Amino acid sequence: MPALKIRLKLNEGRVGIPLEKLADIAKDTKTFLSMLGTDLHLSSEEWIANNFGNGSVMFDCQRIAVDAVSQKLGQMALRSVLSGDRETDISALIRPATRLQYGFIARHIDADEVIRIGLYDNGEAEPTAWYDLTRERAEQISEENARDAEYYGEVQGIVHAFFKEARRPRRRSSATGSHASEASSCASTSTPPSGARRAARGEPTCPSRPVPPPWAIRSSRGTSGSTT
Repeated sequence: MPALKIRLKLNEGRVGIPLEKLADIAKDTKTFLSMLGTDLHLSSEEWIANNFGNGSVMFDCQRIAVDAVSQKLGQMALRSVLSGDRETDISALIRPATRLQYGFIARHIDADEVIRIGLYDNGEAEPTAWYDLTRERAEQISEENARDAEYYGEVQGIVHAFFKEARRPRRRSSATGSHASEASSCASTSTPPSGARRAARGEPTCPSRPVPPPWAIRSSRGTSGSTT
């Protein structure tokens, strides 16, 4: 039966491991594997631990009852996360939070410790590739996620002048005078999510005001004298 399977090797070169430490590592590993399954839209089958070894703590994490396609997809996704590869097509399916959770596994080990994770291919008796997870590698994952953050937005319209030094940024349209400037002003706030929610609903992010016709705009200098 097809299965996704990895092998964990903890406390290499030492004898045994504190039970609480083992429980914490197992919990974060299970969380990571569950999040990866969610990214790939796999069914909610449980991961089981088996094939324990003596000496350094070694055991397999196995997820059974998956079809061949899901097995291949899972192996590709695991390889992407474990190796830090972000260029393959499968990486687009993996959330940054899932990669961060993989790094979180290392928070339970000492600075000089290594968690070795082996990845099984189809039907192999032993892992075909091994990956090391350390606290240093976990920090690198966090930094890579920060660099990969992307922001998307859109601005429509014509901006003739923008006063960036102002506490409340304003833009001035081609019309002149204080009224035209006020009509095209847009306050900058410290809570962009509300604007994003309005944009998602198709609503304007900047409340619009009617721009007065040119003949109604008075010069800021005013008029002097009288007419006869």
